[in-house]
Amino acid sequence: MRILNALLLLLAAACAAPSLDLTPRLAMLEPEGSFGFNDTLGNQVSQDLPDNLGLEKDSSSLGLRADLDLGAPHLTASIQGSTHDGEGVLDGEIEYDGQVIDADASVATDFSLTGYSFIATWDLIPSDSFELGLGLGANVLDIQMEVQSKDDPTQSVAFDELAPVPVVAVRVGGDIGPVSLSALASGLSVSIGDLDATYLDLDLMAKWRLLGEKNGFAGSLAAGWRHTRLDAELDDDADQVDLDLTFSGPWFGATIGF
Repeated sequence: MRILNALLLLLAAACAAPSLDLTPRLAMLEPEGSFGFNDTLGNQVSQDLPDNLGLEKDSSSLGLRADLDLGAPHLTASIQGSTHDGEGVLDGEIEYDGQVIDADASVATDFSLTGYSFIATWDLIPSDSFELGLGLGANVLDIQMEVQSKDDPTQSVAFDELAPVPVVAVRVGGDIGPVSLSALASGLSVSIGDLDATYLDLDLMAKWRLLGEKNGFAGSLAAGWRHTRLDAELDDDADQVDLDLTFSGPWFGATIGF
């Protein structure tokens, strides 16, 4: 009888009325870590993001998160961009794709990171007020960077990489009256072709419902914290790049529920 009751609870959760939340948001992400390039002798030289490349905190970047709750299954798709620029001084010579910038050169850097995420989790505990789920998904990172010497404008290095990473995910959340709290963590260590990567993404969210009802048309204020970490090695024969990137910071937005 206990097994039958548990199966009935799972079936009821899976057949619950679907709901959709759309959350446009502004994020203020701060870069940390380093880019490692080879020099002309083949030695690895790491360039610190804020110190050597001069990358600064992004004042605001627009993103969008969509949550489709089908009862036990919960799907989340999101896109978040982050752009940074600045000026610094290289800690050694760098070479990539046949282009070289001299050691100790003053440089101007333009950097952008766009993350695309799709996560599907399945609730382990059927409940209207608490959520604990496990699942799978995929994250794609679009990394673009251009470094140009201010001492010699003919010297520049451009890096453009699209990195798909399959992930496992954990979701936890709960409601206390009009306030809901949730955390979605995903990550994995993978080796795909020329890319060896360890990836971690943490998306924290708090919502305060001002209008409407839960699982119906509603409007909420939303805020949270995003933390993305990528530790990767890219080796395409002639060039080797080591990435140690962390982007984290608060975000603010609003949620429209249907």
